[in-house]
Parts: sequence; C-alpha cells; structure tokens
Amino acid sequence: MSTAKTNRILLVEDDDLLRRGLERFLTLSGYQVTAVADSLSCYREIDGKTFDVALIDLGLPDQRGETLIAYLRHNTTSAIAVITAHDDLDTRVACYRSGADLFLSKTVDGQELVAAIDSLAGRVRLLHEVASPPAPDSVPARWVLQTRSRTLISPDEQRLRLTAKEWNLFSTIA
Repeated sequence: MSTAKTNRILLVEDDDLLRRGLERFLTLSGYQVTAVADSLSCYREIDGKTFDVALIDLGLPDQRGETLIAYLRHNTTSAIAVITAHDDLDTRVACYRSGADLFLSKTVDGQELVAAIDSLAGRVRLLHEVASPPAPDSVPARWVLQTRSRTLISPDEQRLRLTAKEWNLFSTIA
C-alpha cells in the first residue's frame, strides 16, 4: 500500500462470504479492517472509534443503507463509499444525497477499490490536517508587515523600516 499511515476501514456487508473475502483482501492490502454484518453492529463499532473510510452495502437486513450513510455523514469524519449491486441512477443519486462520497458497483475490482480507499483516506487526512491547528513547536516562522510603522519584521524579530517604494511593493503583494 502506498499510504504512509495505515488506513482504518469499516466494512458493513451482510453477505458473509463477500464480507470475509473483502476483509481478507483489504487486510492483505495493508488496511486495518473492522467488518460487520448489519447497521446495529456498525453503530456499536463507531462508538468512540474513528475510521478513515466506511464501505457500506445498501442491502442490509436491519436498516436501509441510505439511513446509515446519513448517520455516518453527520456523526463521523469518515469518508463513505457505497458498494452495492443496486446500480441505477435513482439509487446513486439517493446515496450521494445521503452523504456518500463514492458509489461503486458490485463486483468492484480490487485495484479500483484500493485506489478509491487511498484517495478517500488521503482527502480525510488532509481535511484533518487543515482543521487541526499545528503544534506550538511546529508553527512555521512568519514574516510580519506592520502597517503604521511601515516595518517588516523577520521571523527572528529583526525589524526593517521600509522605504516608500518598498512599502508600496510589500503592501501590494500582501
């Protein structure tokens, strides 16, 4: 797998044979996989845990997949991919409106699934990095342009009073 961090995957699939096969394939591909057979088990797994990507089948025995997708969208930060045999326009639109990020038809190719997971997980990780402030010791050095005194202050606190031309250039750029 090409990602630097191991992605945590939540797989919700009621077909035992398919669930076990996907779980094994994804584990061999380098992911940490939690596989469950129904919505209730999914709700239990997400309590206090985080997953980078949730792979959801629509034909679950205890709840419509779209309902689970909407719940995950509003209550987790996981990217959501639908894997289903119900591949018609109305179903795809309903899934996207419920909050799905990606819609894949069964049977999905393993290479495509891995590429999709890596892409979605990378976006989730990027969003977390943007949303989380950097640690105090990792804050990048900044230059400051003071308006009143027309002074440029370097990251090591050296002050440089700017000429009129320099001020016009810096204030235009800033």
